[in-house]
Amino acid sequence: MPNVRRGLRRYVDPRPFGGVVCAGNRAKEFAAPFDPASHRGPTHSLLLLPPWALPLSWVLAKILREPGGWRALYGVCALGIGAHIAGDWITSFGTMLLAPLSDWRAGIGTTFIIDLWFSGIILVGLILSITTVRLNERLNC
Repeated sequence: MPNVRRGLRRYVDPRPFGGVVCAGNRAKEFAAPFDPASHRGPTHSLLLLPPWALPLSWVLAKILREPGGWRALYGVCALGIGAHIAGDWITSFGTMLLAPLSDWRAGIGTTFIIDLWFSGIILVGLILSITTVRLNERLNC
């Protein structure tokens, strides 16, 4: 595993990668019960975004062995969680942005819950960013 981590650090700066991990994974959703009525509730609240970013940044700092600790990754994790919430906000199902104070579901309704075009655009951006970093390293060597 150390070789993978060292190889990953060579191609990707760990802090933005941490934001991608926080935005792309659904780790915080496992804290909610598997009940459709409570899904996208407290785990997708703008009010509870700071408390959710704290444990994620702490765990990510331990995994990446970040010298600055959780404080160096907190902003990136908060940004990643915020991007995740925004992505759920634009769906037709919506999300409870003000949970636990309100059960009002905000939703723009521009995309379906599983939108392959939207996911494809994000995936293409991630692939291009990784290949660009690799190409820049080869040209600078």
